[in-house]
Amino acid sequence: MSDSFVNEINKMNKNNSYKQNLEDEEIDLYLLFIKLWTKKWHFISIVAFFIVISIYYSFSIPPTYRATSYILPPRESEVQSLYVENTSAIDDYNKNSETKKNLEIFKEFLNNLLYRQNQSKFIKENNLTELFSKNPDDNLNQTEMLEIFSTMIKVSSYEEFGKKGESIGVSVEFNDPDISAKLVNDYIIFVEKELITKKLENLRELITSEILRIEYMIKSKRKLAKQRRQDQIIRFEEAKIIAESLGFDRRIDATNIIQNTNQNMDITSVTTPLYYIGTKALSAEIDLLKNRDTDDPFILGLRDLQEKHDLLLQYMNVDKNSLRSVLIDQKAYSPKNRISPNRTLITSIGTIGGFFFAIIIILSISFFQNQKKNHFEKK
Repeated sequence: MSDSFVNEINKMNKNNSYKQNLEDEEIDLYLLFIKLWTKKWHFISIVAFFIVISIYYSFSIPPTYRATSYILPPRESEVQSLYVENTSAIDDYNKNSETKKNLEIFKEFLNNLLYRQNQSKFIKENNLTELFSKNPDDNLNQTEMLEIFSTMIKVSSYEEFGKKGESIGVSVEFNDPDISAKLVNDYIIFVEKELITKKLENLRELITSEILRIEYMIKSKRKLAKQRRQDQIIRFEEAKIIAESLGFDRRIDATNIIQNTNQNMDITSVTTPLYYIGTKALSAEIDLLKNRDTDDPFILGLRDLQEKHDLLLQYMNVDKNSLRSVLIDQKAYSPKNRISPNRTLITSIGTIGGFFFAIIIILSISFFQNQKKNHFEKK
């Protein structure tokens, strides 16, 4: 028998087996449909049961609403008073690297929204214990309430700001639409108030420290000026004694005396002795120095220090209401639509699950029935 003839027979066998498999599959699908049809009421009952359970479950879940407020950075003029100019001791406070002052404080505000310390203080001040308790008998501690509230707060990433010219969203998710809107609006106001208060306190501490430093410098300069005046009086009194002993009542021209004393001496390098002024001039100088009321006009740099001192005192009286750390682009309003649960999705999943579960149940029952029938037939 040739090889080609054997190959042809093998091909025919393969084709027949393939056709037989297709026929078996068609028969199996047909039998499956027949089994499902004969037990259609069982099938419908199981699917209906799953639909009812999924609907009941979707309605048993408390609805969740999301209220969102949209915010922007404050204007430059609304933060300018937080930065003191022309004061050397607080230059580090004024440094903004490459960012603008309003963007810097806006980033700080966004960070403060997520600070647990602010959230905890907000819960205490607004007495939110009953709000977070699912049952009236629940006694939630501060840590449990803080965990609940921290999961409710959602803040958009700062990196998303400015890409499309959009503001940043701050949202609160809660089971009551009105309360969720009130919470997010109140919390934004609370965090801004806390941030401005903290910034002002830090600024005033720095200003107070700088004012004390300047006051110390002024006091020191005045004390040293008084000491220098006393030293000058002593020098003039000694020069007066010398002038009286030499008989110099009036100012003496020292140029000829110096030339006659030393012909090689450079006149410009020679200091004229004080007693050459004469006793009358020295007495007048001494009386003036002793009767001087204040040394302030003669203290170098004193007026600059006093100017800085007055400027810092003005910064101490910054109006808190004129400062902002955030600009509200749109307040949060009570949402009309819930974000969860998605009852349509839950019902759809329940229906599909019931469909497949019903098929499995019916096939399992049919299998055990056939097994039982074959068992009795063998007997």
